[in-house]
Amino acid sequence: MDPKSGSPSADRPRHLWPDYGAQFEDTAVAAVYRKRPPYPAETFNLLTDVIDRLPGTQHRLLDVGAGTGEIAIPLAQRGLRVEAMEPSAAMLKIAREQPGAGQVKFINDSGETLSAQNSYDLIVCAQSLHWMDWSVVMPAFAQALQPKGKLAIVKLDELSGPWLPALQALIARYSTNRDFRPFNLVDELVKRKHFTEERVLRTAPLAFNQTTVDFIDSIHGRNGFSRDRMPEHAARSFDEAVRALLDSHCPDGVVRGHIAATIHLGEPSLPKG
Repeated sequence: MDPKSGSPSADRPRHLWPDYGAQFEDTAVAAVYRKRPPYPAETFNLLTDVIDRLPGTQHRLLDVGAGTGEIAIPLAQRGLRVEAMEPSAAMLKIAREQPGAGQVKFINDSGETLSAQNSYDLIVCAQSLHWMDWSVVMPAFAQALQPKGKLAIVKLDELSGPWLPALQALIARYSTNRDFRPFNLVDELVKRKHFTEERVLRTAPLAFNQTTVDFIDSIHGRNGFSRDRMPEHAARSFDEAVRALLDSHCPDGVVRGHIAATIHLGEPSLPKG
């Protein structure tokens, strides 16, 4: 399936189809994407340790669905040879403007186009794999990895607090993704025999504070909340409702909590047949 065609995919839940994933091509989403909470520094320690334990010395890493470089750039700054694929030109424009971006080879394309053979020691998908066509990318990843290479699926556990249930209700009310249903990505991949999980790595919780204004902006860097697609009155009403909610819990205008990353390490499945 062409990831940009909008064609249905029976291999994924409806809320993950390309017509929703295309929101990350919006300029409005890219503009606030880096306001989403960052990955703890320990995330990069764990990924570096994984690749250091693999055979060989000149390790190559591929970050697929690289966004604005949150994973690729820090790993490249640690001396790793990093390539990063991202289909959104708006995201890549911002990625290339970040300090250290010159150390990464950025590729404006989707993971579905990957055709490399035995080229990478580690492929990383950080909060991006759910948007890809699993029946296409997982076999492509398997072929692109070295014989002992691994796939790392990275998830970020973000800020939460007593305001979370009410916030989730507002998100459900205003999101333009009307098909969303809760799901577990790794469970879905394992169930469909796309992925064999070998181990799970977790960072320690890290304290993180964010202003209310930036927290609200960060929501607009997520699927369903592109300001390019929300009616102006709906975006304004949503912002006002979230601000009122947070002000009742965070009167000083700062949202406080903890973030942590989880890395699911394993092997993608080879093509069937």
